[in-house]
Amino acid sequence: MKRAMRTLTLAAAMGSAAMAAALPATSGAASSARAAQNGVAATVDPVIQWNRFLLNVQATPGDQPATVHPTYELAMLHAAIHDAVITVDHSGLRYLPRVHSVQGASVAAAADAAAHDTLVKLYPSLRASIDQQYAALLARVPPGAHKTGGVRVGQRVAAQLLARRANDGSSASPLPFQPGTSAGDYQLTPPAFAPPAFMHWPRVKPFVIRRANQFRPPPPVALTNPKYAAAINEVEALGAAQGSTRTPAQTQIGQF
Repeated sequence: MKRAMRTLTLAAAMGSAAMAAALPATSGAASSARAAQNGVAATVDPVIQWNRFLLNVQATPGDQPATVHPTYELAMLHAAIHDAVITVDHSGLRYLPRVHSVQGASVAAAADAAAHDTLVKLYPSLRASIDQQYAALLARVPPGAHKTGGVRVGQRVAAQLLARRANDGSSASPLPFQPGTSAGDYQLTPPAFAPPAFMHWPRVKPFVIRRANQFRPPPPVALTNPKYAAAINEVEALGAAQGSTRTPAQTQIGQF
């Protein structure tokens, strides 16, 4: 179970890196031994279950907000689970360190509660199905103080994360886009000629890095630069086998 949680949380973080920066990799929800101590079957990994649940939500037409990139909710979900688990088992560094542990708390219950509260906030219209998932998973944890403590930890972690991200720009409306008229300006492309998506996303507050463009590569060279013509010639030369009829000699600076 620990390996599965580490892998899934890191994968979600890497998936959101381009939009919101990578989250730290977790050290695990719990090992099989800890799962057994909590009375949860080792084959039931709450991280895998919640990850599958969210992926199914995002794959259902109409469930994913059109103006929110799917990697955002994945990052939020796994950050909440990560911190809930680490708060209980102290197996690594937390993303947000302000929630205190509850002695003897259930790792599985903490992960379930953190995932539930986070997703309810992100998908309020799907609360019924999220509650159903939560009840099914939490029912696998035997009742008692450790279960109650785990739920309390998970709830506090989710509340802390949601408060930190409350005004991060993810709920903003997309910016209007008007294609430019100069050479090299982006143009709408067939077949739909739809405007580019997530124009507002660079304004979303990153999770880890200072700003969205912190590691952005430099822009391409100007169309009047000899390097641009050389690059075009190289592409045409290498693509000649695919039916290109123009020869490299025909590409000159300023032709475009």
